[in-house]
Amino acid sequence: MFSSFTSEHPAMKGHYDVIVVGAGPAGSVAAKTSAEHGLSVLLIEKRQEIGEPVRCAEAIDVKGLSDFTEPDPRWICAKIRRAKLFSPSGSCLEFRDDDKDVAYILERKLFDRELTRRAARAGADVYTKTQATGLLVESGQVTGIRGKQLGDDFEAKARVVVAADGVESRVARWAGLNTAVRREDIGACAQYHLVHPSVEKDCFEFYFGRKHVPGGYAWVFPKGDGEANVGLGTSLSGSGYDTALTCLKKFVAWRFPGASVLQAMAGGVTITGKLPRFSSGGIVLTGDAGRLSDPVTGEGIMNGMISGRIAGKVIAGAVASGDVSAGALRRYDAEVSKCLGPVLDRNYRLKNFLMQTSDIGVDLGFRAAKALKVERIATSRLAEEVFSSTTGNGILKLLFRRASGSPT
Repeated sequence: MFSSFTSEHPAMKGHYDVIVVGAGPAGSVAAKTSAEHGLSVLLIEKRQEIGEPVRCAEAIDVKGLSDFTEPDPRWICAKIRRAKLFSPSGSCLEFRDDDKDVAYILERKLFDRELTRRAARAGADVYTKTQATGLLVESGQVTGIRGKQLGDDFEAKARVVVAADGVESRVARWAGLNTAVRREDIGACAQYHLVHPSVEKDCFEFYFGRKHVPGGYAWVFPKGDGEANVGLGTSLSGSGYDTALTCLKKFVAWRFPGASVLQAMAGGVTITGKLPRFSSGGIVLTGDAGRLSDPVTGEGIMNGMISGRIAGKVIAGAVASGDVSAGALRRYDAEVSKCLGPVLDRNYRLKNFLMQTSDIGVDLGFRAAKALKVERIATSRLAEEVFSSTTGNGILKLLFRRASGSPT
């Protein structure tokens, strides 16, 4: 458990091969991978407890998760086999998989802590309640961090610093990496963790249409025992967090009248395409710090872990070669772009399409899908359409053409 410091906590070393700032999924996987390659690693988290506060809908793709770990009932709240998509007029497309789980709803606090434990077991030094306050830079190259630990200032040197400090990343800005995005590429999100008897235990629900949310959609992700994460997201452009919260209150009153709200949250997520750069001399950006969340779903757990693993492998090679310059770390940019770039750019176009399409257009797309009996397609195939960079995207292309009025 990494909840707090004690006086017996071992003293931090003054030099590491890798310093990772932020102990979310991206940071913990980067730390674990680096340590497994024999590097000395420092992983710091500014909060007192790993995984707090929870700031996402907690869903993750089963297929992608299997590349990192076996599922553990301790951090799985619900298993998803069905998905319902509702058009603005109320038409429903239902997809199902009767023989396998497609997604999990996580208990993020426990999941994140398990990832951090694995980093520690691999050899990383983990410190909570420790924040970076600046970077050490020599001749334009990042060489470590300045920080504060329980009120005391410190400096620690590193061959490479990994920015894993989330969507508000200060580390990226300190390094001079441009991660700014347009206002319309920031999603304003609001979510309730609620209890209501009508929550369907194994089913995602997605609601489209300006009746519920302008330029976005609402979701229902079950957590078991009648609990669910219910939220919505819209572009920050022309609206804001107050608009998102107002829309959420109306949506919940309509879909779950009389629900008990256990937790409420609001915040932003980047919904942009791939950045031109993810690294510089002595530094790489992972997860939300690198704007790697999916532009359509806002999901960042999987992309964060993927980028963290790539970072650990590339850094290990760079340290072994004795070259951690901007040129050497460009390999990280190339690997991230190859692995995640096609999906990010394609789903960025899909996000813009959905935001610009009228309710009538979306209804036309649903009507076409119904006529072609796309509901016979398994939920797993639908997930591949959204998340895979290699699938043919037939369903999405169909909906694009029909909703825009183009001939098939």
